[in-house]
Amino acid sequence: MEGLPPNVQHQIQQFQQIQQRYELLVQQRQQLELTARDVDMALEKLEKTADDMAVYKSIGAIMVQVKKDELIVELKDKKETYEMRLKTLEKQEERAKSQLDEMREKIQKILQSQGSGGAGSFQPM
Repeated sequence: MEGLPPNVQHQIQQFQQIQQRYELLVQQRQQLELTARDVDMALEKLEKTADDMAVYKSIGAIMVQVKKDELIVELKDKKETYEMRLKTLEKQEERAKSQLDEMREKIQKILQSQGSGGAGSFQPM
């Protein structure tokens, strides 16, 4: 990057920052999807459980008996929250991906216009 003009260096640095943000968003989305899937499975099991059966939930290091209906409501609320958060993350991820594509094209055009030979095909890390 040393032989590149300062404006190109700056754009490459911005590209790398957006790329890191994008990767973080992907990781957050994947983790949230796993958590949401766990809540879905818990809801399915809970709804199949007999009404007179004892139901427990974990609070910190202890298990506490709770009413089945209350736990179902709580899990549905969590599921709804996770779904909203997932939509937000997906939108942010799409926006970051779009920015990456635009910046990649812009950097490639700049490098090609400067006749940088092999550097004309900018490929991020």
